[in-house]
Amino acid sequence: MPFKTELNGIYSKIKSICSDLNIICTRSDEISVGSISRGIFEAIFSADIIIADLTFSNPNVFYELGVSHSIGNKTILVTQEDTYPFDISHDYIITYSNTIEGGTTLERELKRLIKHLLEGGTIDNPAQMFLPRSREETKLEELSDLSREILISLAESRKMEIELLLEKAYLIGPKAVESVKKDLDKLDNLIKKILKNS
Repeated sequence: MPFKTELNGIYSKIKSICSDLNIICTRSDEISVGSISRGIFEAIFSADIIIADLTFSNPNVFYELGVSHSIGNKTILVTQEDTYPFDISHDYIITYSNTIEGGTTLERELKRLIKHLLEGGTIDNPAQMFLPRSREETKLEELSDLSREILISLAESRKMEIELLLEKAYLIGPKAVESVKKDLDKLDNLIKKILKNS
């Protein structure tokens, strides 16, 4: 979002919504690294979800939105504007007003979309719709419903084993914990990919 005082209350609202869902929310001006642009791009690439506020049609926001769309990041669009550029005019955009009622609309819709994404759902964007699918995605798409269910069950079962192991890993040391957490992340990503392509 643009760094305008008029949007500070909105940013606080978005942070609060994310906090309610146990999500850490940061804005690019809070990223403290040597190069601001590098920090922003690293944050875009590593984020689980991007929320882009298009209010005031800020060029930097649209550029960063383009980067997010191009890498296939899960992106939610919000704005106080009534009209949008043609390229995104067909996308779902949460339109809200800077009022108590508008804040309620923003909260309701943001929570709905964030939960949808966290549960493995997708939000299409124009850049991704025309990119070729990876071999891995194609294979997942070709799985039968039964195969998907078996894969998810196996992954969930393995996840439970690793979670039990994580409890003991704390006794061994930080490296063991880090290794177990990486395994958990891989399984989570696998489950999300299977759900995404179901």
